[in-house]
Amino acid sequence: MASPTLSDLDLAKEKDRCLLGCAKVELKHLVFEETGGIGTRHVTKANVNWLIRKFEVDKCRRLEPQHWIPAVVTRNGLQVILNANSLSSIGGDDPGDFPLSLPSGHEVTCLQGRIRHAAGTKWLETDDQWWILKLYDSRLSSEARRSLREDRDASQEFSSGEIYWNVRHHERQGNDDERRKWLARWPSPYMERDFTQLRESIYSRPLYEALDRLLEFRALWPAFHVGNLHRLLPMRCPEALASYLDFIRDVWMWITDSRPWRLEETDVEHLEGRSPMWSKADGIYIDEVFKDGTVFCRIINQDEREVLRQRVRQCSTIIPSIRTFLEDSKYLEPMAKLVRMLLPPDFKGTVQEGMRRCYQPSANGVLHIQTSAAGHRTAPRDADDDGFWSAYRQVWLGAMRDWFGIVPGFRPRKMTKVPGTVAQPHPSILWSRFVDLAVSVGFNISKRPDFSESPEDIIRQCLSLLRPADLFEQDPDLLSAESRRVAENLGFRRRPAEIARPARPSLTTDLGAWSITARCGMTDGASFFSDQKYLFLDNIYARLDDVPGVHLTSFAVKRDFFLAHFPPAVDLIRQPCSSWSSPATMLACPANGPTCANIFPSQAHSPALPFSDMANEGEAPLLTASENRDVRPSSRGFLSLAHSSYSLVSPSENGETNPAQTNAQPTALPLVIDMHRAVPRTVIPTFLTTQDPRWCRARVVISPGKFVAYLQTVQPSVPRYGVIFDLSTSHITCILSSHAECYLDTFDGTNLWFARLLPQSFHLSIIPMTAVYCAIRNTQAIFMGSAGKVGFYQDILHPDIAAPVDFTLQLPHFDPVGEHWEIKSE
Repeated sequence: MASPTLSDLDLAKEKDRCLLGCAKVELKHLVFEETGGIGTRHVTKANVNWLIRKFEVDKCRRLEPQHWIPAVVTRNGLQVILNANSLSSIGGDDPGDFPLSLPSGHEVTCLQGRIRHAAGTKWLETDDQWWILKLYDSRLSSEARRSLREDRDASQEFSSGEIYWNVRHHERQGNDDERRKWLARWPSPYMERDFTQLRESIYSRPLYEALDRLLEFRALWPAFHVGNLHRLLPMRCPEALASYLDFIRDVWMWITDSRPWRLEETDVEHLEGRSPMWSKADGIYIDEVFKDGTVFCRIINQDEREVLRQRVRQCSTIIPSIRTFLEDSKYLEPMAKLVRMLLPPDFKGTVQEGMRRCYQPSANGVLHIQTSAAGHRTAPRDADDDGFWSAYRQVWLGAMRDWFGIVPGFRPRKMTKVPGTVAQPHPSILWSRFVDLAVSVGFNISKRPDFSESPEDIIRQCLSLLRPADLFEQDPDLLSAESRRVAENLGFRRRPAEIARPARPSLTTDLGAWSITARCGMTDGASFFSDQKYLFLDNIYARLDDVPGVHLTSFAVKRDFFLAHFPPAVDLIRQPCSSWSSPATMLACPANGPTCANIFPSQAHSPALPFSDMANEGEAPLLTASENRDVRPSSRGFLSLAHSSYSLVSPSENGETNPAQTNAQPTALPLVIDMHRAVPRTVIPTFLTTQDPRWCRARVVISPGKFVAYLQTVQPSVPRYGVIFDLSTSHITCILSSHAECYLDTFDGTNLWFARLLPQSFHLSIIPMTAVYCAIRNTQAIFMGSAGKVGFYQDILHPDIAAPVDFTLQLPHFDPVGEHWEIKSE
């Protein structure tokens, strides 16, 4: 529901009326709203360095009104400041001559100026670190606060990604006036055109919806450059791009423990591209940035920081971000162009749709699995499996191996020419090999680009290069005759197909050095050729037996790249050839590596499905979906539970668990990350941690927005108690309505705020403690936050509160007979 908005004139009048004055304040007293507020800016190294360079060239013009920072203070807070300075009011024509000395520990909340604050702290002398603040009464309306927050400032314009986020936010809220204001901020008319195409084209719908699912992570969006849509949309592979974006969401949802507002842009900058579980160097780096407070600096509780560090260390893939997504799309682009060349030129759908149309399952029920350039294996096809997904992925792997030399305008990084040690086949040979692969796995290719050249023509070209006509006399008839003779003698006989196993790759190495370009983006020339022999289905989807090393190999980077775009599907083959004699290990856990705490799925994802049995001991099974589940590549679920559960109750002596046990701790279990897997309607667990006959406390693994959305769907069957959702710990306290006063009297509300959902709205509103009593008695849900950890903002439930409820949440129930609480599903 769109909230009523004030006119620009009304906003201006309100801001003038609430302006208390301007004053010079030391930077150490400035604090800022939480980064989740609508219109807030993110502090990045690039933004700060840009402003520092501007200071150096044009000095720090902090006395100019256009650079002053708006801030809010309460009447009581202002009186404390005035008393400390022996003043009755803020006055004076020149704020620079009106310094305010604030009491020790006193802070002023600013509505913008993060970048100016960060740049000033670095560039200004220690005894000269101050700024001019425009102080407003804290009773400003939310509309007026938003207006001040979004006002343009000279520190830097909003990035196109931030504009995109705000446009979609206001569109989803139905606030057309604000949407139009943000649309007007596009730096280029081409961006608005590409955004309109993304939103309106049916072919880009999966990509558009996946971007929407990332909106809850505000910190990721400054890296999104809308101009890339001009390149992404023509690729016509929105399903693969959407899989990557959901992969990003799942990884960061795990890292933040389903609390996206914890994440800041600087955290993303320091963690993206790292592979903490497989790379020892990355693991050491992660420990260092947590120890010195570089990442998650707003989380000051050491126990919470340790949990976050462990969650980052347990990520078994390269940590993705929107930056890695955009860079990796540059690598995917020539592959997409090559696969599209298999389709008729006038085909208008997506590449996946086109390939599905021309796929014909084998009549004999046998699937062809390529293992090398001339090797393959076969496997029986299940009755309910037509083999499309494994065939489709093999075509993309073929494109990954051979796009260079066929697709014009693209080449690997750091390569001006093909190395002399590499025998690069002629484009016609590469194209013929690629088409043969597509046909062998089941695709009926009717129209193909004309790359065909006879062997005689190719030999004639080579002879012409060796003996150019401007230097040597040439007899055309003799040249043709010799070319024909050489072609006939060579025969160009194709090597017969053989049953073979793929070359075994390694995931780690002790050589090299970390760089973001080595972990994402276009491959370099050397590894493009050296990894070709590894890029086959078995090596990508098998659980490889390896141990952590100092760095990742280039193949490991390519493997993560491919799995992010093409997660395991229902029909990937269950019995690969006997490739390795060592026991197979789970995909996510390195052999002899550290054990990791189990990953909770986000609420849209289900437990991972068990791997199929291996045909023979020693074989490395592929990542496959369960036989009794309907899993599609469009289904999401990278981080999942598998073969284990996460329990907050320990077993008793007889092996049974006590659901009423209090103060229990999580059980550490091996981490299994099952790439992109999900099932419909999963059950989200809730865990009792403390209970009393009048109330209980439980741990939830769901965002506050989805928690409210679920409660709204199950009313009035929800148990009759009030709920307080603690945003700083993701715990809910369930209080029987008849005992509200007994529990709430224990609260010390000095540093807490409480809020509830506004009627007919998706926004929160601050309420006093007296209203909390009434809400609990009326069995309503209340949200609580600590001013030092989770600041208040109205849209904290967005965007999840508006998302469809495709899950079941376990909730506490009170048993009046046994006078205890237990967990049940609605």
